[in-house]
Parts: sequence; structure tokens; C-alpha cells
Amino acid sequence: MAPKHSLPEASSSAPKRKKSAPTADNRLLILETTLNQALESSASLNPLVDLLALAESDDAGVVHKAIYALYRVFVVSIDKGMLSLEAGEAGGKGGEEENVALVRAWLRERWEEYINLLGKLMHHEETGIRTAALEILMALLKPCSSALSKRTRQPRMDGAFFRRVVSALLLGQSPASLTQGTSNSEGGILMQPDICDLFLAKWLSVHDDVRWFFLREATGLLQKATPSTPPIPLAQNLLSLLERLNTMPTKPKEVNAFWIQELASKPAKPGISNTSNAGGEEDPDPSDWLSYFEEPVPTSDQDATKAPRRTTKLSVLQSLHHLPSHRAVFSECWLALLPHLTTPALASRALSVLHKKVLPNFTRPLRLMDWIAGCVDHGGVIGLLALNALFTLMKDHNLDYPDFYKRLYAFLTRDVLHLKYRARFFRLTELFLSSTHLPVALLASFLKRLSRLSLSAPPSALVLLLPLTYNILKAHPSLMPMLHREPPAAGEDTDPFDPQEPDPMKTNALGSSLWELASHREHYLASVSTMARILSEPFTKPSYALEDFLDHTYGTMFETEIKRKIKRDPALAGDYQGEIFPPATMALGMEKENGEKIGDVVAQLWGFGVMV
Repeated sequence: MAPKHSLPEASSSAPKRKKSAPTADNRLLILETTLNQALESSASLNPLVDLLALAESDDAGVVHKAIYALYRVFVVSIDKGMLSLEAGEAGGKGGEEENVALVRAWLRERWEEYINLLGKLMHHEETGIRTAALEILMALLKPCSSALSKRTRQPRMDGAFFRRVVSALLLGQSPASLTQGTSNSEGGILMQPDICDLFLAKWLSVHDDVRWFFLREATGLLQKATPSTPPIPLAQNLLSLLERLNTMPTKPKEVNAFWIQELASKPAKPGISNTSNAGGEEDPDPSDWLSYFEEPVPTSDQDATKAPRRTTKLSVLQSLHHLPSHRAVFSECWLALLPHLTTPALASRALSVLHKKVLPNFTRPLRLMDWIAGCVDHGGVIGLLALNALFTLMKDHNLDYPDFYKRLYAFLTRDVLHLKYRARFFRLTELFLSSTHLPVALLASFLKRLSRLSLSAPPSALVLLLPLTYNILKAHPSLMPMLHREPPAAGEDTDPFDPQEPDPMKTNALGSSLWELASHREHYLASVSTMARILSEPFTKPSYALEDFLDHTYGTMFETEIKRKIKRDPALAGDYQGEIFPPATMALGMEKENGEKIGDVVAQLWGFGVMV
């Protein structure tokens, strides 16, 4: 008995049907009923052409119903094995078998038209049509994979069909047949946000088999494309999915969710691969993730011995149930994607998630070193964001990068106080400077640079710089002389600090003082002046939680001031003291009500200004 497959639920966001021909719904029902009867009785399937024509209608409501009707018809066809064209089934032993082969070939052509149509509809102007097309394609993957598993007698996913789904999803074009080879990785259009959200939430973040095959097929598409400026839509669409993917398995027991139920069965243990072939090298298996860890075999004549061949080879099913395989395809996909992120906007998006979502799941993270170091050398926002990933490689993976603090010092400019990522940068700066093994001269240069920047910093940045300075001084008491050093005597030259020196070890900051921070005790904003006074008090308070000061802006500071409760009423004069400034008609030398003559400097200047 053919297995039954659950039908995808009709999209709740189906478009409102426009006024169409009154017989359209009846015609759809008649065509579907006729086709189901024809599949049972081996009658003519010509009504399928009419149903496909309705699916290409201009009426969104008719299209929505037609593609679901076609789905139900083709599921029955797949379960009956009418779409398979394996050798032997289409042979010409007799007239009857020849007719069956012709019918199957014709039905296969209609199947190709239907899949291509669904690929195009994923970019339809109607939201309901787009989401319905994607849900139908993913629903068809189940019966196709079940039929393939039944024919081959081993659990399999229909990789050829899924490759076309990925192509339609990422390239935004008709998923052409693999035999025709018409897929163009250089073209395409951007993915619609609702399609991205649906695929990510319902399949990519949930099912391990879908994620594994998707990453493998996406890598293949990227490897066929050439990095360009502007970047191809393929790279932008893939980044939109990968930057939000946060469900990578971290333990073997977490590999337990499968869209194709046949793949949920536990595989046999890996065996010894057959090495008895006397022919040439076999084509590399794209599912062979173990080859990802192998070093290339040297080809020079100086190497007298060949590297030994690996004796263990995992099947696709074994790879799906093996955690390192998931990490390997994830790593390969990112390695293929990064060269295509040729604009600052895309590179910034990738760097924003690299340290948190990518590196923990990456195989051999040091392979990203060149790209990350190039971003740091680029400077600007890209370089600032790359510092986090670079520091992670240094801390967790023993990367040697001697100029790290020199690069960090170069980012301390006026611009960093106004960037979108200011909070993130100073959070990282506190982390980078928290080590007790850093040279005192290096730390002094950073403190002095921060102090010098505070002279032109907005109040929202000052309330961040002052607690950061306090925390660094408290963590490194050897820097206290910079705080208590007496100012230079009158007539002496000023600061020994050299602000133009790019090397923080040669700025002579240790012989300077933090006089810039002391000047903020007289700041016009009370919150800033109060914060500045903490540096003149004993360092008995615990370190400040920098998170409380990172997100301050003019807006937040204004809201704080107007919502602040006044504990005491401000001091006011209770009695009337006369005029503060004389009016324009009051001549100089006249007497006030209390007998005082107008003759002071302020009144004279004011009166002169008014009369002019």
C-alpha cells in the first residue's frame, strides 16, 4: 500500500480572490477529480495541461487553488511510481511497456513545468502565493524522498529535487533541471523577507537534515559564482539566512530532528572503504565531509612517498548522524560565502555574528584568519567589528597577532564616539584592557588617549568614558600616578604625551597626567560633573557595570532629567529686589526704587546693547 503523506495546510494569508469567471472553481474541482480517476484507471492525463494553465492565471485566487490541486495530483503520481524513469522501466520490450514509458516521460515533463512554476511563484507579488509555493515544494520533498528510498532500498533524500528548491530560493530564478544545466549562479533576485522568515523558522532552524543538505547545496552554488561588486543576490540571500541561524547542534544527542523520516533511522557503524578499484581516482563525493579535514597530497617530485589513503568513508546517512559532519558543511558554506561579501554593509553584517554564532561552530577557525585580519586592516566600522572575532581567535585558538593593541589604539579617534557601534567597541575595549599582564606603558597610552578624547566628547560619551577610566585605574593600581601627578609649573612646557605617535608603547603617556578628566568637574551637565568627581575620591567603590552607561544618548539623558524627582526645592529670593536689568527707557545715572544709581558695568553694557 502506498504511504500516505499529509497535505500542507493552505496558507492563512491566501490572497483575496478577485472576481473571476463563475465556473473557475468548478472547473478546478472537475479537473482534479478527473485526474484522480485517470490515475486510478490508467486513463488519459491530458486534463493536467489545463490545470497547469490555470496555475499560470492572472487571478491570484485561482493560482492559489490550482497549485494545491496540482500538489495533490502529483503526490498520488509519486506514490504510484509514475514519475520514475530508471533504466529498464522505459525499455521497449513490448508495445504496452513502450506506451507506459511514453506516458511517464510526458508526465515527467509536466512535473518539470510544475516545479519551475513553483520556483517562480516564490517571488510572486502576493504574500499568500509566495508562502504557498515554498510550503508545497518542501512538502513534495517528502514523497519524492520516500519514493527514492523505496527504489534504492536505503534511506535517502531526493538531492536532485532539493537542489532545485535551494536554487529557486537563493537565486530567485526558475529551478532548471540538472540535466539541462541551465542554473546561473551569477544572476538572481533578492529573496522576499517573508520567504526568508518562513524557511528559517519552519525548516532551516528546526530540521537537521534540511540544514545539512541546504548548507551543502548552497556551498556548491557559491563555488560556481565569481565574487563581484556589487555582490550577487545569491550571497545576499544566503547571508540573510545564515546570520539568523542559531540552532547549530553542539552535542551528538541534539541531532534528532528530521524532515525526511527515513533519514531518522540510525545508520550502521562506519566500515572499511573499498580500495580495490584499479581504475583512476573517483570523483569526489560532495557528502564526504571527512575530506574537509585532510591536507592536500603533495605533488612535487621531491616527495617520494604518497600520503596514505583514508580507510574510513561515511555515507550520507552516517554523516547526517555525525556531529562533526554538520560543523564541516557549516564551515565550508561560510568559507565559500565570505569572499562574496564585497560591500561594507554585507561585511559588517557578517562580522556582527561571526564571533558569537560562527566561530563556536566552526571547524578549524584559524582558516578565517586572513579574512578577519584583512577586515581589521581595512579600518573604519568594518575593522572595529572585526576586532571581536580577531580577539576570539587569539584567546581561544592561540592566534599570534603582535599588532593587535596597536590596531586597537588606532581606532581611538573622535569618530568612534559617534559611531553606531560605540557601545560595542567600548565594551570590547574594557575586555581587552582587563588583563593584568599588559605593560603599564601600553595601558597608560590608552588612558591618556581616552582622556584626550573626552575634551571633545558629547555628554553621552563622557558618562561612558569616566566609568571606563575608573575601572581601568582600579584594575591597574600602577597607573595611579597619572591621576595624582601635579600639573606642570608655570612657564614649563606642557604634556610629555605625544598624540601623533601610532605605537602605544612610545607615547610617553606614563609621564603625563589625566588633567583632561579633571576639567570635567566643572561641566555644565550635573550628571557629568558628578561622575568626574569620583576620580578625586578614594577608590573604595567597586568597579562600575559599564552596561549601565553604554546606551546613553542625548535623548535618554533628557528623559532622565525631566523624570528626575527633585528632593529639595531650588533656592529662590523671597522678596522683590527690583529690576535685574534696566529697561530701554531708563537712562544711565537714574536711581532705582531703592535709591541706587545705575552705573555698574553690567548695567552700562546692557543699556548700551538695548539702545543700539
